[in-house]
Amino acid sequence: MAKMRSKGSVNNGGMFGSGIFGMVGSTVHCKAEDTSMYCTLSKMVSSIMMILFLLFVLCMIYIGYKYFRNKK
Repeated sequence: MAKMRSKGSVNNGGMFGSGIFGMVGSTVHCKAEDTSMYCTLSKMVSSIMMILFLLFVLCMIYIGYKYFRNKK
């Protein structure tokens, strides 16, 4: 049975219903035994995106730490 939505209720999916999808490791849907070029490339790009996202988060933490440390 489908859920009934109230009038005016919109669910865009994504992060907190915003419609923004993180694309952090969640876009690869290949079986482990699939060795096609698409799956291999998709897994490699997903890994690179996860590493870049991790570096971005660490950089933001470092910048915030420097900011609050120098604020004193």
